[in-house]
Amino acid sequence: MYLSNTSLSKFIQCPAYGFYKYILNIRKKKEFSGNSNSNTAFGQIIHHAFEVYGREKDLEKAIKSIYDNPLSQSLSHSSKKNILTADVLVRKGVMMTKGMDIIEVEKPFKFQLGENYWIGRWDAIVKDNGLIYVMEYKTTGSNEFQIRPNSQVISYYVGAREYFENVGGVYVYVMQADNQEIKNFFVRPTPNEIQEWKEETIWLMKQVTNYINLNIYPKNERACHQYNRECEYLPLCKSFGKVRENLMNSMYEKFERRNLDEVE
Repeated sequence: MYLSNTSLSKFIQCPAYGFYKYILNIRKKKEFSGNSNSNTAFGQIIHHAFEVYGREKDLEKAIKSIYDNPLSQSLSHSSKKNILTADVLVRKGVMMTKGMDIIEVEKPFKFQLGENYWIGRWDAIVKDNGLIYVMEYKTTGSNEFQIRPNSQVISYYVGAREYFENVGGVYVYVMQADNQEIKNFFVRPTPNEIQEWKEETIWLMKQVTNYINLNIYPKNERACHQYNRECEYLPLCKSFGKVRENLMNSMYEKFERRNLDEVE
């Protein structure tokens, strides 16, 4: 089985959510999903611009990709997360990496963890003064970044050490739309942190395996309205039998996603 930081955390937070999203691979149809999430669009636009810069080493091409991106149409000019803010943040982010050699962008990785595999994707891998560093760009959520505990950062570091020698650590750039600034954090997990994370994650992976083997996916009502948004699967969790089946056919659709037993 292959799990990522997102899929594992979603399964543990609410197994029912994990079932619908990662086992059935369904999502709400557009006509039932409400307005597009501008926060997500903003993040995707910035990530794509950094990817363009990493591949082309051309700042102007990266900036052009922001304005050419179809997702830019979903950004409101009245919101702080607008296209001009994306422009400013990408320029500042590129300046912060000057002198570093970008050797990989949007690079998927995997490594074995117990009986299963951990998968992820690095935003970028850079080389600086003979050391390898993982780059992570954060564009959503709070302006404050929690360094510890942070399972995603630990997994990125552990994964990098499986692929490269002389790994220095992880740089996290937190994009602050409010003031168009970037907070830069450096993380190098200690051996004790890594060992504890591995033990805890292997145990959590076993819980997901149990859900799948037993075909039982408990609902967690505390996750139904997290972040002041209704979970897209709440209509299914509130219904039973034929009603649920009819809702699934009328409101939801299959979408392409790697199954938990597949990896790129």
